Amino acid sequence: MAAEAEREAAVGLMAAAGARGLLQFLRLVGQLKRVPRTGWVLRKVERPESVSDHMYRMAVMALAAGDASLDKGRCVRLALVHDMAECIVGDIAPADNVPKEEKHRREEPDYREEHEELTCWLHH
Repeated sequence: MAAEAEREAAVGLMAAAGARGLLQFLRLVGQLKRVPRTGWVLRKVERPESVSDHMYRMAVMALAAGDASLDKGRCVRLALVHDMAECIVGDIAPADNVPKEEKHRREEPDYREEHEELTCWLHH
């Protein structure tokens, strides 16, 4: 269910009009290159992967999946967008002890409305 909401949000993100909004969106998403995966940091991994690295690797895994019954295009899209909210809320790991309900609340569009730069992309 959360993955479907993230997919819908991503469709909205990518469907919005205007070059200015697109540039703002790309700037926000580009920040994911510099957000290390929290679990890796907590485990003191010397060179932790970024959220962006993780999303890309998941997309490649989706492409490589051998199950013909899978909709690879949908799997790739989900892989590329499933952590986009982290450019706003950060990478919340289980070790952070944030209740699941709070994590989902932070990732919902209503929470994101506080962030004007992303709002137009979330609701189209």
